[in-house]
Amino acid sequence: MSYSGLINTGLEMRCPAERGSLAMGAEGDPPLALRKSIDKGMPNKSGRHVKYLEIYEADVLADEMQLVLRYGASLFTR
Repeated sequence: MSYSGLINTGLEMRCPAERGSLAMGAEGDPPLALRKSIDKGMPNKSGRHVKYLEIYEADVLADEMQLVLRYGASLFTR
């Protein structure tokens, strides 16, 4: 995390929020779990952020995740 924004860095989700919301800190609420994971990775304390986030296909395809995905994409344009 300390190299975020300094070199090409990225993060991979621990698991799909659709099936692992408990592990991601929001049991029973996959969109909140994904949002919390995105917020954890972007931006860091110095205002820098990773170049990419790997998100599981199940989360990308789920209708309920679309607003969260748009939110996450908007962070890359800042």
